[in-house]
Amino acid sequence: NPAPEPRAATPRPRPGPPGSATRVDQGIRANPGLHIVVSRGPPTAWQDPALEWAQELPKLVKGGRAALKVYGKPANDNRGGVCSAFLKHIVDNYDNLSDFTFFLKDEEWSWTHSGPIRERFVEALASQRRYFNINDAMELPTIYNSPHVQLIEQWYTDHIDKWIPFARIPNPDWASGYRGGNQFLVHKTLIQELPKEFYEGMYRWAMTSGLAPEVSDEMLETTWHLFFVIWPRMQALRRRQDKLTALGFNVGGGAPSALPPVV
Repeated sequence: NPAPEPRAATPRPRPGPPGSATRVDQGIRANPGLHIVVSRGPPTAWQDPALEWAQELPKLVKGGRAALKVYGKPANDNRGGVCSAFLKHIVDNYDNLSDFTFFLKDEEWSWTHSGPIRERFVEALASQRRYFNINDAMELPTIYNSPHVQLIEQWYTDHIDKWIPFARIPNPDWASGYRGGNQFLVHKTLIQELPKEFYEGMYRWAMTSGLAPEVSDEMLETTWHLFFVIWPRMQALRRRQDKLTALGFNVGGGAPSALPPVV
């Protein structure tokens, strides 16, 4: 989803007494089938071992099947990053994905989004979109302003172009106007617009590229919407054109009417 004007994240408040939090699930209609996938870094002295805030998220979903899944990295494992857990989840569950998956880091508060995670979680569910990036304080720069532009160009050539031909994407600078960061809600139909083999390759790259985890994470945070928004739109347009051509219409380079949105 295109980014609004960036705004500062809400300051971390002092926690209130137990039971004082206001429920925010009123009026939320659950989408049937939801996995909440948390990616945890290696254990640290300051890490919240119980993830109490994450344990509360499934309870905010009324009338649906919501389950929390936590992927933790072992100590002293410097391979992969936040995104390697997301990719592992997709690879392991590709043929049996939940209707929706909410991917997030193991932080209740972050500079990338305003307020606590649960507020952004409710906002994502209430949006009724098939893809919703919750990082409302993180608008992506253009790809060509990224400090990793050369790495991204080579990565695209080696690992993405086979599946999403660069020459076919509508805008060579696919990042501008979108939110970044590795926290988003996505529907399985959008994930499955790309084959399991694609995600297997992405996972191998994340685990074996030799890049620092924060670098591979930054590269992927500029690209999720290419996989889950731009490519599905391209596929929807292609299918529409194929259908009209089969009916005898000469659609040329476009369709005669607006395509239904995918997000």
